[in-house]
Amino acid sequence: MTASSTSFALEIKNESAAPLRFSDYIQGNKLNLSKQGLTDADIADVLAVLNKNPHIKNVNLSDNEIKAQGAKEFAQGNKSAIQVNLNDNQIRDQGAKDFSENNKVATAVDLRDNGITDQGVKDFVAENKIAITVNFSNNEINNKGIKAFVEGNKIATTVFFNQCLIGDQGANYFAEGNELVTSVGLSENAIGDPGAKALAEKNKMAAIVDLSSNYITDLGARALMKSKVIQELDVGANMISIPLLEQLQKEIALNKGYARAWLETSISLAGVRATFAHPFASSILPVVPLIMKFAGLPKPLSDFEEKETKSSPGMMRFFNQHLGRLSAPTPPSQPKVTNQAKIRSKL
Repeated sequence: MTASSTSFALEIKNESAAPLRFSDYIQGNKLNLSKQGLTDADIADVLAVLNKNPHIKNVNLSDNEIKAQGAKEFAQGNKSAIQVNLNDNQIRDQGAKDFSENNKVATAVDLRDNGITDQGVKDFVAENKIAITVNFSNNEINNKGIKAFVEGNKIATTVFFNQCLIGDQGANYFAEGNELVTSVGLSENAIGDPGAKALAEKNKMAAIVDLSSNYITDLGARALMKSKVIQELDVGANMISIPLLEQLQKEIALNKGYARAWLETSISLAGVRATFAHPFASSILPVVPLIMKFAGLPKPLSDFEEKETKSSPGMMRFFNQHLGRLSAPTPPSQPKVTNQAKIRSKL
């Protein structure tokens, strides 16, 4: 072997021995690349690490600048990661569609905060063949997106639509149309008593339901008590009185489940959430309509009315219009439930 050929061979060996970019971010079976300023141009290097380390099953790409093309390329090249976190990127509707169409491995996909709309939800479920857990929270998804999801869903059993633009009609669409999802997150939306009633009466599949931080009152709580399907329920930070919360806990327990609800009652006035601790909470409930009238707020929407704007869901737009200068107080921490008769929190 000549000197030149020996030199070339050593050069190739050194290149192959060099550590791959992002190798330092491997933590057991996880690759954590959150907040690394990644763009579509970095996806090839991410895939190189995965191909070299097939034991990696969980990839965190959250809080970066990945767009639709990057989401597509990752789905095409991923051969091992079954959990993929794309939270807080910029993939939008096209990226949701392209990822779903090309995904052949990931069974749990986090798409929070990506500017995804109803169309993106529709396209994702139409192409989805493997993801059983999908998080659509904090996107621009309203009632029509829920309808598109339940109509097109063929495989997902756990789905999150927290912090979206969903009202009573969306809750009704889900309750009527869902045939596969057993666990659903609908927290921090604009769901009131009609939506709670629909989930109580029409839901035949979802056993785990998160309705925290909505606009449900005692009327909706009474309806939820009658559900024979819901086994785990979160109704914290709504407008439910303490006696009804305690009764609801007992009724859900009969379904061999758990009910989680603050023992404080949270009063929601068009997006301003004021929490009053026991025993004063019950006394404030009767004057809520007077407070709303004084503030110039209309009554909560009912009968599945669709009167939401693109920028703010349901009653939240009244907050923007009437109480925008007020700040919501920080709710107290949930007290420990020591009474054995009470049902322990799980969600």
